[in-house]
Amino acid sequence: MEMLSEPEVEDIVRIVFLDHAQDLGKPLVCSVYGVIEHIDKTFLNVVCWHPTYEEDDTQENRTTYSIVRSCIQQLDILS
Repeated sequence: MEMLSEPEVEDIVRIVFLDHAQDLGKPLVCSVYGVIEHIDKTFLNVVCWHPTYEEDDTQENRTTYSIVRSCIQQLDILS
């Protein structure tokens, strides 16, 4: 994984990762942009739809992706 520094919760990031693909014959290279919500030794949670105002920040107003660390090809910290 290409990383200049270890990400922290609340960092805004771009992650390039391998995802499974049906009938493609190879993994699919994907990108996600968002805010790191959770860091585990095996995966990261990235919120890519994150309401600006706290009163709007409910689970229904969020889209969160769990990315397995071993599938990450590149991680850029944008802020």
